[in-house]
Formats: sequence, structure tokens, C-alpha cells
Amino acid sequence: MKRKTDPILYVHLEGGNASSIYIEKFVRWTEKFEPQANTHRHSFNEIIWFQSGSGQHDIDGQIFDIVSQTVSIIAKGQVHAFIYAKNLTGFMVRFTDEFLQHIRSREHNDYQSLFTAPDSENWIMPDNEQKNLNLLKQLILLEYEQMGTKEQSATLRYLVWAFLIKLAIIVSSQSGESKDYLQGAIDIQKNFIQLLEQSYTIQHQVGFYAKSIGISNGQLGRIIQKSTGKNCKQLILERIVIEAKRYLQFTDFTIKQISNALGYEDQSHFSKLFKQLTKSSPQQYRESMQKNT
Repeated sequence: MKRKTDPILYVHLEGGNASSIYIEKFVRWTEKFEPQANTHRHSFNEIIWFQSGSGQHDIDGQIFDIVSQTVSIIAKGQVHAFIYAKNLTGFMVRFTDEFLQHIRSREHNDYQSLFTAPDSENWIMPDNEQKNLNLLKQLILLEYEQMGTKEQSATLRYLVWAFLIKLAIIVSSQSGESKDYLQGAIDIQKNFIQLLEQSYTIQHQVGFYAKSIGISNGQLGRIIQKSTGKNCKQLILERIVIEAKRYLQFTDFTIKQISNALGYEDQSHFSKLFKQLTKSSPQQYRESMQKNT
């Protein structure tokens, strides 16, 4: 169901053997789509390996031709729509951030370079990489079909992670970006989140964070959108609202006091912002929390 505040359907991960991972093999898929009905945002990351056939799809307003042996990388929060598919055969992996959260942090970051790579979301699969990736694909499909124990779930996580790492190396070489650049994008994301935690009560403008990190607003925006699926302003406002909810639920501060504590001199502006993000006024939220305690 489409939300009134967002004309684009937000698609959540459904089906499959686990709520945080969905894997599908498709064979000779042919279909034509109604653009408006098919347009959606992802709440998950998606990798599609088109091994044969043809088609077209739209990622964030950019049209990509689907040809044999290409990989499409669609990050959480991006807008996606298929236009048509003709005899497509391939392999799709959808996963949430939680699916790989138990992988050691350094290794976990390696695959994230896929979702911060610049310029394109469509990549050619080199001939010399296809054999190894096919082997990984077959192991992933087998493990996914049989997944039912904790041990098998762990095996699947590491197989998917290995597949993503291989893709990240391919994307890095094709994009012409060095490993240092890709790691730099991950570091920028970390710096932004740390700086946000320190400064959200007094600094609400994206420009402050970009200047503090030492990059342009546009650079910061592209990296954050790729890695989180949200823009910088969204993350700033969401952090403010999280803290506002804590004040409303666990303190006796007035709405004016909460507004001031979060860097807003104008209480009405703060209340309007809170309602936009939560669908209730600060007072309504406080009352609803009190009823539930």
C-alpha cells in the first residue's frame, strides 16, 4: 500500500527461508511492466546477475540496458523499476543489513564498497571471473534451499559475503577507483555518523557536516545515500526525533524545553518537524506513551 506522503511504493523483504535474506534463480523470464505500478524503493540491498537474455530497468531515474553477463547493484533506498524482460536467466540476492551484521566489522565493511562505488549501478562480468562466481552461486543456492539450522545459516552468510567481496573487487577494477578511494567512502560515512552523534542538538545543516569532514555537500550526500539509502538531512532529522521521543517519554520537560534542548528556538517549527516524521504532535506522542505505561 502506498503511503500518502510518498508516492513511491516502499518494498520490504518478504518470502524465502529467512526474513533477512531472499535468493532466487530465474530462467527465461519474459515480461513487460507498467512503469508506475512497478516503481518501488528497496528496504534491502539487491544484487542481480543477468546471465543471458535482454531487457531494461530504471535505477534512480537512469535507464540501464540489461545484457548478458552484467550485474546490477541496487542499494537500500534507491528507486527501481523494471521496464521489460525478454528471456532473462540469472540470479538474484536480496539481503538486509542485519543478515551480515555478525561478520567481523573489518570484513563487513569490505562488501559495502559495492554500494558506495561511483558512476554506475550496472557492471560487466568478466569472462575470467564467471567460473568462480558460478561455483559460489551454486553453493549459495544449495545452502539457501536447505537452510534450516544455525550452522547452515552461518554458512550461507559467509558464502554470500564471499560472493559480494568478489563482486566488490570486480566493481573496483571497472570503476577505476582504487581500494583507498572506496575505503575512504566508508570512512566518510563513519565520520558523518560520529559527528552527527556529537552535534545533532546544535547543528542541523548538511553543510556543517560536509565542511567538518572536508568534502562538498554533494560528495557527502552521494556517499551517504549509497551506503544508507537515506540522504543526510533525513538522518539528521531522524536522530533529532529519536532524542525528542526520549525526552517526551522519560522526562517532564515541556515541549518548549525539549525544543530548546534540541537546538530549536521556535517551538512551532520543532513541533511541525516532529509531526511530519511521526504523524503525531509531540503532546500526542507523550500522551500515547503514558497510556501504554
